[in-house]
Amino acid sequence: MLTGKNNPYFLRHQGLRLVAGYSLVMALSLGLLALVDWIDSQSGKSLGAAVLALIMGVYGIYLLWRDRPFETRWTERAVVVVLISWALTDALIPPVSAHAAYWLPFYLVFAFSWQQAARITLIFSVVFAGILLAGDLGLRGQLLVTYLLTAMTALCLGWVNDRGDSYLQEQLGSDPQTGTYTGQQLAIDLAKEIRRTDRQASRLLLAVVVIPQRWQQLRRDQYLARLENLAIILKASILPFHTIYKLDSNDFLVMMPHGKGADMLALEQRLHQQLEKDEEIPIVALHYQADDDLESLMDRIEGALHDFRS
Repeated sequence: MLTGKNNPYFLRHQGLRLVAGYSLVMALSLGLLALVDWIDSQSGKSLGAAVLALIMGVYGIYLLWRDRPFETRWTERAVVVVLISWALTDALIPPVSAHAAYWLPFYLVFAFSWQQAARITLIFSVVFAGILLAGDLGLRGQLLVTYLLTAMTALCLGWVNDRGDSYLQEQLGSDPQTGTYTGQQLAIDLAKEIRRTDRQASRLLLAVVVIPQRWQQLRRDQYLARLENLAIILKASILPFHTIYKLDSNDFLVMMPHGKGADMLALEQRLHQQLEKDEEIPIVALHYQADDDLESLMDRIEGALHDFRS
């Protein structure tokens, strides 16, 4: 469960299928647990496990069907809410158990950033410990110690993943001003995506985001601020497995593996909603073609920028 959205491998198409598999296995396991609880006449616990199994099952099927994550984070939030509710119910209603509590920290690290996972885990741990310490310390004490060890293990592993991701990003070609990748890194990644696209007989869409020429007339600090703000808006507008690059011309490019026209329209709509009313940022779509190679695609990118500004 640690190969989640905050692990860079999740952001690729292969990672989506891996997480879809995780979700379906999780749904199956929870379904069996719900069946066992129902047989034992524990209808409340059975219902919680069944609801979570349904959410994870739908999520896994969705990923396999569309090869895309949800554009909002409601799925992960719903799973966390159900896990917390299930864990607190198990701690309040005899017989006391902590299956969901053991699962929660690992799922938090899987679905959210380490900082968010640490905050939620800390708050939940305080509440969970308070409930357990309010009763007999025999079995409850053992459950609490086991839970705390589980939570620390999950957070340590999440921290290692987070630090490793940060180090990896530092080693890759990134622009310090905007936090996007550079044109040199684009050439490296584009060559890999071309091979993947040919191997999988799939799609590749490049969205060239052309900055307005009037920005060139601004003071340097204003110009850099506009570029940084545009990068922030683009990051908020793309899907998780899309990647943003800052070209040598200071224009931006969004690489969309498996991209199609609907992705382009969605990007344009989200970008338009985030920009000021009098601001227009044109986007040029370049679809990968069977006879394309790295050189021809780079030439098409340069040609699109030249044609738009000429």
